[in-house]
Amino acid sequence: MLDIRAMGWLLVVALCEELFFRGLLLPECKVRLHLSRLQASLLVSLLFGLAHFVNLHNSFSLYLILGQMVYAFGVGLLLSYLYFAYGLWLCVLVHGALNIVSVLFPAKGGMTVLFYVLFALLAGGLGVWKMFKKSREEL
Repeated sequence: MLDIRAMGWLLVVALCEELFFRGLLLPECKVRLHLSRLQASLLVSLLFGLAHFVNLHNSFSLYLILGQMVYAFGVGLLLSYLYFAYGLWLCVLVHGALNIVSVLFPAKGGMTVLFYVLFALLAGGLGVWKMFKKSREEL
């Protein structure tokens, strides 16, 4: 069971990651690299996914790490959409909630990893679709 300190820690991790990836890196990539919201979101989400490779030190299997990287990429796309549509604080709350869910229901392999990856790809697809739709409306 998750105690209040563990939940707090997961929210702090979410806050730090969101401040860096969505609060700093996403707008900087958009402005400095002259990217669209969608392009910047794809780039930052890719970096967010790759950053989760560091979990290899937790002695997880490479299969689980690759699943987590795909999951982080997809969730990163959704969080990028949320950042542009609603702001940073919603990203922090959603990220923290997803962290808590992933600790309560850890991916151990097989179907669990597949479920998390499919969820992330659907969530990321939704984020991409919403950003693409928004950018088409602005033309």
